[in-house]
Amino acid sequence: MLDSALSKLDRNRAEQLEKLYPNLISTQTLGLMAITSERLHKQSVVIKQICKLFPQRRVTVDGERKDGSIGRFDQICNARLPRGLDPHSVPSEELGASLGYMVLLLNIVVQILAAPALHNSGFAGSCSRIWQRDSYWDARPSSRSNEYPLFIPRQNYCSTSGENSWSDRSSSNFGVASMESERKAQLDSCRSSSFSFTSASPHSVETHKDLQRGISLLKKSVACITTYCFNSLCLDVPSEVSTFEAFARLLSILSSSKEVRSVISLKMACSRSSKQVQQLNKSVWNVNSAITSSTLLESAHMLPIVRTASKDEIPFA
Repeated sequence: MLDSALSKLDRNRAEQLEKLYPNLISTQTLGLMAITSERLHKQSVVIKQICKLFPQRRVTVDGERKDGSIGRFDQICNARLPRGLDPHSVPSEELGASLGYMVLLLNIVVQILAAPALHNSGFAGSCSRIWQRDSYWDARPSSRSNEYPLFIPRQNYCSTSGENSWSDRSSSNFGVASMESERKAQLDSCRSSSFSFTSASPHSVETHKDLQRGISLLKKSVACITTYCFNSLCLDVPSEVSTFEAFARLLSILSSSKEVRSVISLKMACSRSSKQVQQLNKSVWNVNSAITSSTLLESAHMLPIVRTASKDEIPFA
């Protein structure tokens, strides 16, 4: 008896889908895509301005500099980002500045793109810090030891007691005290490209490891945001490029209205049959045409509808 009722219900459902819902689904889909295209267009304008404020590029250092750096580096605001997890691949001044810029950029972009972030951060200029929140409800780190610096601390800011957090020492001065310190950096006084664990003190080794953990968490969060946004655009994540370079390419795509229109057209084409794609290319979804919400909504209302559905028939979340 139950099987018979379920079978009849399935037949009725299939019949309703064939007769009524395709047109309604198409109408709502067009409306959704209209709103999406308008949102992405406004988003591209904002992202374009952000890219001007935080320029990113890939640079190549041909000749060896005085600081020993050579090779290819990612750069933000003319400050080189560390290569891999090595904080000593760039001078300490550039390290703190570049990672601080990247933290600030992520804090802005995450809100605009509504993308997930694996980190929480305290922006303090060249003395910024990063951590992973304890839980969804608690944005603080699980312990003070899980709050990592994104800079090489000056000697007068190093404390072996571990009682004070990085926020207590650096968040209020935005890096001024660190830059004005007369003492040299404890970890890279010679600006060497390598760190000697044998000659360093235990506290220096632990600080070096904390800095590496901070860089690792930052890069993981950048990779998470990059992958999420590329997947939402139905695009492949660039391979054989660095984490920061892939992120820069993502922002470049999102800042271009032409690229955004191409992505929307591609997503629509993938979701329809070949016959519908031919009609799509001649309609408002042409890549070369200007996409506006009013045009798409007018096209949606022109679709034939068998009957008008009431609010009780199709719930909208």
